[in-house]
Amino acid sequence: MVTLCEFPETAPMPMDRAGVKIRTRRIREAIGKGPTQLSAELGLSRNSWTQYEDPDDKRCITLDAAIRLKEAYGVSLDWLFLDDRLASLPAQLERELRKISQRAS
Repeated sequence: MVTLCEFPETAPMPMDRAGVKIRTRRIREAIGKGPTQLSAELGLSRNSWTQYEDPDDKRCITLDAAIRLKEAYGVSLDWLFLDDRLASLPAQLERELRKISQRAS
């Protein structure tokens, strides 16, 4: 399965793999679930979810997994894959992500 982060660097808009991985971890933290709980809820393996968050792993979250996350929690795919703007997220997730980002700084 090809993930969005596997597009060649010559693609018109290459993915920021590190940013996608950070946002994947932060959204899980904002939801308030561990990797095991969230992956089970979304019908994914824990190993897959751990790889999505691991900065040393080249694989990013798959489109299928991202869509499941969107359907379950309203996570904007634009936010997850393209940028770090919080305006496109549900208000509760936006607040939680701001808290997490402040702690990470």
